[in-house]
Amino acid sequence: MLEYGARHNLKFTEHHIQDLLQGSVDLTLMVAVYSRRVKQWRESQPTPLRLDDYVAGDEIGRLRTPPALATFNLAPKATRQQCIVEAAVLCHEVALPFFDVFRRPDELMERLMDRDLPGFWEATTFDYVLCFGGRELGLDLLRRRLDAEVGHRSRFHELLPRFRTKEWREMEARQRANGMQLGGHQEIAGRLATIAAAYQLHLDE
Repeated sequence: MLEYGARHNLKFTEHHIQDLLQGSVDLTLMVAVYSRRVKQWRESQPTPLRLDDYVAGDEIGRLRTPPALATFNLAPKATRQQCIVEAAVLCHEVALPFFDVFRRPDELMERLMDRDLPGFWEATTFDYVLCFGGRELGLDLLRRRLDAEVGHRSRFHELLPRFRTKEWREMEARQRANGMQLGGHQEIAGRLATIAAAYQLHLDE
């Protein structure tokens, strides 16, 4: 028991102290996959969207189905151990299987061709497919994404010339030199147009 000021005769037990100091100590788990081969492939391209070795990842809760953020508060002593246990369980149930799918690139590419997967976004999906599957598979992926929703293809053709201009190329070169990642247009058709322009993917091939 801790005495707090003899004049006030205030006394705090360990339980009181824990209540006063609880606050919030958040534990957030991030999962990420990196590939030396993808990095080498990017560096071999004339105008890649990024130059690092990052492939995919996210906050661990967002990799679940359905996705839901998973934040653990370690401040309360009464629930701290349980939070740690739950975080470890989530690592085993979500993170390890996420890593495991990258052991079989062919199977992963089949899944990426069919649908968006948690942890990926358009640019990293195309980088992975082009790196491990080749240009023909990358073109097939582009056609599938454009046909996934009415209006994507027409909007894609409308935006594509913008990303093929000399001014856009020069801006991308400056951003790339500063370590910025490219391909983040707000529209899906815009992101696909950025990818097609960067890797010179022509639908009539």
